[in-house]
Amino acid sequence: MAKLWLLAVAVAVGTAVFSGTAAAQAAAGANATAAPSCLARPNVRRMQIVDANNILFVMRDKTTYWNSLARQCAGLRRNSQISLSASDRQVCTGASFQVLLRVGTGSNSESVMIPGGQTMSVPRPSFVPGPTCTLGAFTAVTEADVEALLESSKARRRDEPSGNDEKEDAPQPAAPEAR
Repeated sequence: MAKLWLLAVAVAVGTAVFSGTAAAQAAAGANATAAPSCLARPNVRRMQIVDANNILFVMRDKTTYWNSLARQCAGLRRNSQISLSASDRQVCTGASFQVLLRVGTGSNSESVMIPGGQTMSVPRPSFVPGPTCTLGAFTAVTEADVEALLESSKARRRDEPSGNDEKEDAPQPAAPEAR
């Protein structure tokens, strides 16, 4: 009976991490805003892929929105690139995106201009279209919520069997790519 109670408390605490933000916003009264169903793409400063289930959208005004995907997105990793439709000026709940899978650098290279007017050839990774996935609902989160989500994701990765191809500790920001 005591073990069951402890399990119930642990589940309640785990699910309360993100619901606390909504409660804090509601308590703030006039400052509280409803969770948006869409984000204006020009206002998205960066996206941070946490794992195959979660993406953070950091806005230009420094507000952060957590998006728990509609279902797990196979192939989506912290260092993944994703492609959103170039014509959409908004990123909305229920929108589809495509994971771009890195296939290595190969012989692909591009010339870049360096100071002094000279050019230099640099390798660039190649990407192939991967799975198509669906965004879930957006929830405004605090820095504490973001840290809790990142720590929870890191703990899940530590508990996964070895052989995971992700070794780096810090999530990498993902630039929105246009198709």
